[in-house]
Order: sequence, then structure tokens, then C-alpha cells
Amino acid sequence: ADVCVKASELDAVSDCLAEEQRRARELQWEDMRITLEEERQISAQREAELSKYITMSTQLQVQLESQNCRLNELSSDLQKEKELNAKLLKHTQQPVE
Repeated sequence: ADVCVKASELDAVSDCLAEEQRRARELQWEDMRITLEEERQISAQREAELSKYITMSTQLQVQLESQNCRLNELSSDLQKEKELNAKLLKHTQQPVE
């Protein structure tokens, strides 16, 4: 009878241990699921930030190209003005006959 009691206690302890192991596995899986979800959210945030920065970079590139075109126009206009001034100066410095 004592052996039966001990065997019964052993079975109960084994069942309890198996249940605790099952709970521990469930908690590990839940932790992994939560961690994965957090990492997905962080990844989505970083992707959104990257997209925002790419858009800003594109806008700045367009602005830079526009400013470069304007700079080239101004440089060309300035060169023409210098040439006209040189012609005027040359013309006004010629002796009157």
C-alpha cells in the first residue's frame, strides 16, 4: 500500500511538473510573440522614417537642381552684362574724330 501511495504521489508530482513545463513553454512562446510584434512595430516605424527621409532628400535634390539652373542663368546674365559693359567702355574710350 505504501508503494501505491508513493507511486500515486510520484504520478501527481510528474503531472504537476509536466503542467509547469507546459505553462513555461506557453509563456516562452508568448514572450517570443510579443518580442516579434515589438520588432515588427519598430521595423515599420523605421521604414516610415526612411520613406520620409527619402522624400525629403528627393525634394532637396529637386530644389538643388532648380537653384543650380538659376545660378547658371544668373552667371550667364552676368557674363553678358560684363561683355556689354566692356563694349560700352571700349566705345566710350575711343577718341572722337
